[in-house]
Amino acid sequence: MIRKVFCLKKNKCIPCLIFCLVIAGAWLYLKLGMRYLPEIEIFTDKCKTDGRYIIIYNKSRHGGCRTNETKLLHTDYSTNNSTPMPSIPVYPLFQSAKEEEFPTTNGQIPRIPHIIHQIFTDEMIPEMYIKHIKSFIKHNPTWDYRFWTYQSGRRLLLKTHPYLVKLYDKFGNSVKRSDLLRYAVLYEFGGFYADLDTDNLRPLNITTMKYACVVPVEPFEHSALLYNMVFVVNNGVMSCRAKHPFFKLLLSNLRWATPSGNPVETTGPGYVTRTFIQYNHIGLVDTGRNKTDWTSNSPYFYKGELREDDNNSVYVPNSQYFMDKLDPIHVKEDGKFTQLCKSMETLSLLKQRACSEFYRREDIREKKKYTFTVHHWYHLWLMNKTSIYRLKKISINDIAPNCILYNG
Repeated sequence: MIRKVFCLKKNKCIPCLIFCLVIAGAWLYLKLGMRYLPEIEIFTDKCKTDGRYIIIYNKSRHGGCRTNETKLLHTDYSTNNSTPMPSIPVYPLFQSAKEEEFPTTNGQIPRIPHIIHQIFTDEMIPEMYIKHIKSFIKHNPTWDYRFWTYQSGRRLLLKTHPYLVKLYDKFGNSVKRSDLLRYAVLYEFGGFYADLDTDNLRPLNITTMKYACVVPVEPFEHSALLYNMVFVVNNGVMSCRAKHPFFKLLLSNLRWATPSGNPVETTGPGYVTRTFIQYNHIGLVDTGRNKTDWTSNSPYFYKGELREDDNNSVYVPNSQYFMDKLDPIHVKEDGKFTQLCKSMETLSLLKQRACSEFYRREDIREKKKYTFTVHHWYHLWLMNKTSIYRLKKISINDIAPNCILYNG
């Protein structure tokens, strides 16, 4: 059949047959092999190093750059306890391991407004959050501090996004309301949003100068070992200019959300990750690709074609700055990460890379030299209502006397 269709000229037969085989092979690769791609690193054609880290490209893990990479990683690794680093193969890194200051410029006008946004069900705040809230006020004394409740948030939605009010009401007093509201306030006002269980360690000013929107990913151990994904975009710490199209998409896509759905997938990190992929036109063929803009120390995964400092880009920073702390429940002796990484040779390549990250970043996480925020993973949204009700609380006006409450 192939001969009949394509052999119009005798000397064209063989090239056409080869063309058919290539197309058929590509189709089979996309149809059958793509599901395995999250476990595979697709490399380019060189090795890069800055003396502290190395990325393997187009080289076998059993040759090429392996010796140098293993040497560098073992040199950088140290720990305050007596547990030695396991003698394990070292895999390509998710991001630069070098400690360095957040990329910034010397401009006079910040691209992201100096507004801190935080949210709770009402104005009575559990006592355990007080020191975290005060840390933002202490380190950013010239910034506006805006506090949002579920009632004031509903008023904002009625005024700016009325098509989401019915959904917001159906969410009840769940964390899904908080998720929706944070996207709305960042879209309308711009600024810096942080969950209440987040500490601010130093001023945020330099993070607002170079990029129009800064949205960190969760630690790579979380994405790989919990979700079997290369990256998961967090929503506990986010900053952006007002009216950014990414946050507009986050809001508009929510009109199809299922009110009773799982919070992580309906409005939380799972949802933000899917929207990030949609916004940046990332397809299956991009799985494993490296980023196109190498002007900063952002993670290596592909984030679309926009320059990192484009006005409509979503900049994903190196995790050392905002979202580097692992959920403590997974790193104790009987925790999931600790147990998995004890026998990492039995894991998939993606998970082995995550275990390598787990050991490699221990010192960086301890030093926090350039860290702005630390997320403590309290998981209050998982507590039952009775337990929350019993918590000792204090008014936000007593914690932050100059806070701005929305009365629109």
